[in-house]
Parts: sequence; C-alpha cells; structure tokens
Amino acid sequence: MTFKKLAEFFTAAVMIANASAMLPASAEDTVLHNADFENGTDGWASFGGTSVTTTNNEHHEGNSCLYISGRTDSWQGASLSGESILLAGKTYQFSAWVQASGSDTIQLTLKYTDGSGNPQYKGISSADSTKGTWSEISASYDIPADATDILVYFQTASGTADFMVDDVTIKGEASWST
Repeated sequence: MTFKKLAEFFTAAVMIANASAMLPASAEDTVLHNADFENGTDGWASFGGTSVTTTNNEHHEGNSCLYISGRTDSWQGASLSGESILLAGKTYQFSAWVQASGSDTIQLTLKYTDGSGNPQYKGISSADSTKGTWSEISASYDIPADATDILVYFQTASGTADFMVDDVTIKGEASWST
C-alpha cells in the first residue's frame, strides 16, 4: 500500500469513527429532555398551585436550579408534560438531583390516564433529602402501553416544605421521527 493510500484509509477511518461517536448507541440513549434551569424553568410548571421558579441561591451544577414553594399538600410540586416526548409502551431512564429545605423524601411520579379513562399515579423513584445535601433520583421506568395524557412530576412523601430540583435528564426512544 502506498503512503497516499494509507493516509486516505486512516483519514476515512477517523471520519467514520467521529461520525459514529456523534450518534446515540441506541434509541434508549437519546436525550429527550435535559433541564439545567440556567435559562428558566425548561418547561417545568406548577402541579397543584405551587410556585415554580428558578433560583441561583442553590444549585447542583451550573448557577441555577428549579425552586418549588407555596405547597399546602405533599402531592404538590413541579410537573413536565410528557405528551411530546414520552411514548406509551416504551422504557425511559430518568435522573435528577433534588434537595429538600428540611428533611423529606422527594419523589418523581408518573401521572397518566389509563385505557379505561382513569387517572393513575405511579412512583418512578425517590430519594431521601436534607437541607444542604443534593440527592440523586435515578431509575428506568416502563410507561404503560395504554397511557395517555402523560405527565411527570416531583412531590414529597410527606410535608409541605419547599424543595429544589436540578439537572433533570430523560433518555429513551424519541416520540418524533428522525
């Protein structure tokens, strides 16, 4: 093989390796939602009449996080509509960092309507948290095949204290065609 042919071979190999490194390893590796809250609430909204804002007083990484306050019941928190990103019958990986303003268990919950038209609330994962310490919530979850009106939200196990959420990532199969 001549030097020119060898150089062309290695150049092509490097280009192919770089192109494949940019693609997800599989559909399950596609990042569907990545919220760092540096530029606002990233689509997260009130669930149950709470105040959902960002603050730079605390954060896991970066300079800001989501701050949930004004809660009068433990089920209240911050929500994200899954209708444009989550598919019924598919598995997704969820991760987030949370911190309570006191001491509580913070839960990530799936709300959806089942095939009979009944609302369902299913826990995805939770983490014990205390003031000053960020705790990770991380889990894989199968969305039921008959689910519609999909929503994910953060709440506490008990109490109504404020809490914070940062660096939320949802990975899995995209609901849109590529």
